[in-house]
Amino acid sequence: MDDFTIVTITNTNSSPVRLKILSEVQGFTDQSIDTVTVEGNDVLEVRQNPRIISDKIENLNVNQPAQFHIRVTALQQGVEKILLEETGETLVFARRDFPWSIPGMSEAEAFELLAAMVTPNDPKVEELLRHAADYTESGMMWGGYSGSDNDSDGAVWERLEAIWLAEEKVYNLTYVSTLVTYAPGDIQRIRLPRETLEQRAGNCIDLSLLFASAAEAIRLEAAIIGIPGHAFVAIRTDQTNDRYYFIETTLIGQTSFERAVEIGSEEWNEAAEHVANGESSYNWVTIPSAREKGIFPLPWP
Repeated sequence: MDDFTIVTITNTNSSPVRLKILSEVQGFTDQSIDTVTVEGNDVLEVRQNPRIISDKIENLNVNQPAQFHIRVTALQQGVEKILLEETGETLVFARRDFPWSIPGMSEAEAFELLAAMVTPNDPKVEELLRHAADYTESGMMWGGYSGSDNDSDGAVWERLEAIWLAEEKVYNLTYVSTLVTYAPGDIQRIRLPRETLEQRAGNCIDLSLLFASAAEAIRLEAAIIGIPGHAFVAIRTDQTNDRYYFIETTLIGQTSFERAVEIGSEEWNEAAEHVANGESSYNWVTIPSAREKGIFPLPWP
């Protein structure tokens, strides 16, 4: 993503100048401050990203207007002379709000940001995995791949099915229908995985994020797939072949894990060509790839 604040300074004098640049979203971020020297007849670009104050966002349940503030001052013999000071209105989204389109980003790039809502280290997700261990043959939940091709030893399937059974039998999860539009400019309130577990309900994206979180927590490669008005999850079967189990998570509490995979596979067979062609409202984000790009999990409250 582009930096939040980009300031271009042109020094038309022959001598260097010392400047201080400050930017912030008042009440929601720290102040980002840089002190720089611009040589004579030179141009310098300063990029800033004021850091969000976590407590402010954690308690933010609805969108709120805010003031973006920027100030540029010249430092002359220890005295600051204001060259520019402006404020402008901006909008701060609530922690759980997800914009399906973001100015300056492609649809696919915006969709990738869903990876931030995959939270494998949340204690609530770890608790889910502890319950899931009770549904494996060994009574354990282990991490990573065994090295077999296409999950020929069933180790991935066993753990995924155990997660499904724990969601169903321990948490009594159920699907709650919520329209997902993916429409430009649309903002959707999304339950984070811990909220899905606490509320024992979720829509397609909520349940997919939860399942992906549990899979990532045991070092399995997960992906979120978006199609018009719907989302489902995929879990890679091994580290060699590009094959996945596609899971229709909205069937939780209604059918077996095996049937959920059958339906998920049918959905993927219909969507695969559209995703490959980059068609609108068809998207795929692989969680490990998003992590490599710096899209890390949101901290839990």
